[in-house]
Amino acid sequence: MHCGNGLFLEIDIESLDDLISVLDKKDQTITAFGFSSEVLAAFIEEQLPAGVDRIVPFGEALAFSTVWDGYDLLFEMTRSVTIKT
Repeated sequence: MHCGNGLFLEIDIESLDDLISVLDKKDQTITAFGFSSEVLAAFIEEQLPAGVDRIVPFGEALAFSTVWDGYDLLFEMTRSVTIKT
């Protein structure tokens, strides 16, 4: 149980499959070390962990991007006009 508000939890695992029992929809970002991009991508594709929007290297958990919490901010905050003739 945690209150949110930017709380950081730490777990030392041998296999990414060990994360499934720990993750829930409140967990947005995973910082990882020691796993290749291919292994991380396969984990996401196979397990589809609820809530996880990003997996980043240590030190980049708070790095801002145009995609945040799974939303493309430029798309979300701009207006698209369609003209059909």
